[in-house]
Amino acid sequence: MTDTETTAPRPEHPAADAAAETAEQTRSGLRQLYLFALGFPGALAGGVGRVFHEAVKQGEAIEPQGAEAFKKAAAGVGKAADTSVKRTRDAVKDLGGRVRAGASKGAGGLEQRLAARLEKAGMPTRDQLQQLSDRVEALAAQVAELKARRED
Repeated sequence: MTDTETTAPRPEHPAADAAAETAEQTRSGLRQLYLFALGFPGALAGGVGRVFHEAVKQGEAIEPQGAEAFKKAAAGVGKAADTSVKRTRDAVKDLGGRVRAGASKGAGGLEQRLAARLEKAGMPTRDQLQQLSDRVEALAAQVAELKARRED
């Protein structure tokens, strides 16, 4: 490339015209977006205020029918809630009773199953361990007695 050649498109070139037009559209769009952002809060406040006042007027017009309908709906919801709370309370009580019954029944069953598995694995039972302990104590006493005789 020589000094006279540049990488930028020449203005008389169609691609340069399209790029310049796109850049201008982008600048214009960004300016409109900026102006929108500046004016939006004020426009929104005015629009919301109008909508609010219109809604209040319409609400005043239908308030008598709405109040009656609201009372009926609230009463129905209250009854349904009371019924639901009572059912839930009863279900929790029933579940608590079943859990307590199952826990006491399950604890004994668990001990029996655990003892059976330990015995099956070759582990001595509680009674067998107690008998073994008693025999060890008896043998220790005999050894002590024999030792005492030998020393005499």
